[in-house]
Amino acid sequence: MFDISKMEIVNFKSFMGEHEFDFPDTPGLYLIVGENLIETRLGANGVGKTSLLDAMHWCVYGTTPGGLRAGDVVNWWGAKGCMVRSYLDLPDAQPIITRTQSPNSLTIYDPEVDDEPQPATQEEVNELVRLTGDAFLHSIMIPHGEDMFFDLKPTAKLKLFSDIMDLEYWNTKSEVAKKETSLLDGVIDEITQNLSRLKGIRNTLKDQILKLTPQAKAFERDKKSSIRGLKEDIIKAKKSGRKDDDKLAGLEGEINAIENAIQSIRSDKEMVEKATASMKAKRSEASTEVRVIENDLEHLRNELEPLTRLKGTCPLCKQPIDKLHLEKQRKRVSNKIEAKKKDQFDETVLINNLDTKIGTERRELAKLSEEAEKYHKQKKDRVTIITKIESAVQVAREKVKQLEIRLEGERTRTNPYRETIKSNEDEVVSVNEEITEDTTELSECETERELTSFWIQGFKKVRLYLIEETIKQLEIEVNNNLVQLGLIDWHIEFDIERENKTGGVTTGFSVMIWPPNKDEPVRWEAWSGGEKQRLRVAGTLGFSNLILDRLGLVSGIEFIDEFSKHLSPEGIDDILETLHQRAYSEGKKIWIVDHQSVTFGGFAGILNVTKDSEGSHLNYERATDGE
Repeated sequence: MFDISKMEIVNFKSFMGEHEFDFPDTPGLYLIVGENLIETRLGANGVGKTSLLDAMHWCVYGTTPGGLRAGDVVNWWGAKGCMVRSYLDLPDAQPIITRTQSPNSLTIYDPEVDDEPQPATQEEVNELVRLTGDAFLHSIMIPHGEDMFFDLKPTAKLKLFSDIMDLEYWNTKSEVAKKETSLLDGVIDEITQNLSRLKGIRNTLKDQILKLTPQAKAFERDKKSSIRGLKEDIIKAKKSGRKDDDKLAGLEGEINAIENAIQSIRSDKEMVEKATASMKAKRSEASTEVRVIENDLEHLRNELEPLTRLKGTCPLCKQPIDKLHLEKQRKRVSNKIEAKKKDQFDETVLINNLDTKIGTERRELAKLSEEAEKYHKQKKDRVTIITKIESAVQVAREKVKQLEIRLEGERTRTNPYRETIKSNEDEVVSVNEEITEDTTELSECETERELTSFWIQGFKKVRLYLIEETIKQLEIEVNNNLVQLGLIDWHIEFDIERENKTGGVTTGFSVMIWPPNKDEPVRWEAWSGGEKQRLRVAGTLGFSNLILDRLGLVSGIEFIDEFSKHLSPEGIDDILETLHQRAYSEGKKIWIVDHQSVTFGGFAGILNVTKDSEGSHLNYERATDGE
């Protein structure tokens, strides 16, 4: 439902000060008339009837139907600003829209939702009422001085028809489908190229695997052969080492025996040396004793010699020499000499014996030294041999170690061909996964592309279908009105495209009239006078119904300004009767602004707009004879 229940006007155009009007809620046909108390010769003109409709349109859309906006709508007698407030009844809300000029503002207030009026944009208002300004002027309000639907040129009618029916939406959707199809074509090409690339990579990888497989097997054979050879070399080296170890053990045993012999000789030499030293000491003692004895003999001989030559008086004591005593002394000294000689002999014999023994020991010692030297040489020879063997053993051990290192390295040596094959096989799996993904994506894209490309023409067909259906509906709506307007057996057809004189196709919204007893239709533009006005009103009412139906709206109110131009009294009555029936059959309030309709008896109410020195005023009277 779209309805207006109340309006408040402040300083808008001819309305000076504050004014408000509550629209009646009873369906019926209502008349707006006027009286000019300032310029009486103008009659009902210039009093503010149209200004009332202008205020309504300006409040919702920001302009009057004639295009006035901003300061042009402020009261002409010195007001600095203006305000219009419209109380709407919409399907889901009863908003109050307020627009002011100086200061400029636009607010929406829904008492069921808002605590206070909320600032709004024109787009938000359009979305709220679900009618654009053009749709409003061809469905809710038919203003004075503006072209009705049939009055527009064919191209203008087509544009208005397309805009209001949002037919361009389907062209836009078709273009979107076309762009999406183009994008999908690009994606499909990209995926197809990528699939070709991936398949090429896969084939190359498989070829490499085939070429590398024999090389990998040859590598494994060579590796096994190398390991076998290294094992054999290690066994030989260890066997040779064991032989050398046996030799070393034998030589070390020999060296131990030699060292034992040397040690025995050393012990023997020590014993001989000790014995020799002991004998040398004894000989030295004997030699010393011999020298002592020889010295004693020298003294005894020296003592004996005077005794042999002594006669008479003792030279020492001067006593006479006693021969017995002298003999006794001689004998005593001689005995001592003999005893010393014996001692000397004994010592000399001892020395000779010792010298003999010492010589024997020296020979023994020399023999032992010779034997020791022989054993030392034998030991040295064996040590030399051991050193050589140990060196050979060390070389053999190092060789075994190196062979074992090589063996371990050979065992762990990676097959480069096998690694490459494994890497290629893994990559083939990865490439296959990519191919599967791309194939799936390609299938999905091709399916999506097929569906999307269908809608390039599909949306256009939908648009054409909607145009055809909408035109059929519009023809039905308009033709129904023709009968009610007195045009019996008249028929109207609409066409979006028609052939021109040159044989080409002209795009536009053409209106073709089939009058009674006529074999060919006549273009709308060829008609004039009362017939044309009746056709115009029929088209306007039909177009209004079409707009509201397509937008899913039901309007509870309509405004038609100055419809009776070029009409006879009968024509006026026909239109008023049509509007009267329309109001009650559709349950709406239809307000007409007209100077020639005051005699019609079917009005449910009359709104008088008077203008005096204080501006325009509103005075509503409910008719008593209305239906």
